[in-house]
Amino acid sequence: MIGYQLMIVASVFQRLTIQIPAPDNPKDVQLVSPSEGYIEAARRLDAGYQALQSAGARFTGNANGFTMSRGFSGFNTPATFARFNRALRARLALWQGDFAAANTALQQSFIVADSAQMNLGCYLPFGTGSGDIANGVYEPPTAAVIRFWAHPTFESECENPTADRRFLNNVATARAAFSQANISVTRPFAKYKSNTDNIPIIRNEELLLMRA
Repeated sequence: MIGYQLMIVASVFQRLTIQIPAPDNPKDVQLVSPSEGYIEAARRLDAGYQALQSAGARFTGNANGFTMSRGFSGFNTPATFARFNRALRARLALWQGDFAAANTALQQSFIVADSAQMNLGCYLPFGTGSGDIANGVYEPPTAAVIRFWAHPTFESECENPTADRRFLNNVATARAAFSQANISVTRPFAKYKSNTDNIPIIRNEELLLMRA
């Protein structure tokens, strides 16, 4: 999970990312390139994968074992979590341009050529029960103030915006234009339909696209 978080940091901050490992004194932090962040993320993922090979049949930590969230249903043992690890490693290898490593990791992941299992994978779960956190990316598309908008090129570069589900499933009906930073938008981002929708970390659909 540390490797996964480092992947996010390095991919979001494309020019500079944090020093790894960070020094004890924050004032001594030196910035490094995203490529260096990717190298450390890969090291973390590979070390984790090796540790999982000798982790036994289940995660331990107390008398009842280590309980993972429902977002990791089907990936909550060392063996199955290792396949999730390799899925992330394949994604990272593609970011690094290392296609051989990506192919190897894909073969060790949970990839399956089954159109009925496109959503197979690991998720960040949300809920409204005690101790739960709601999906903060969701917002009603009719809200008076919209925080998340689809970039206009998402529609302008779509070959058939009236029928393409890749477009229609992720945006709401157009509304009055909102402009900021010389960009005018009309479509609220609407991938998530409620504040309890899970957000995927990685899914089988992405693995199949990577293999292609």
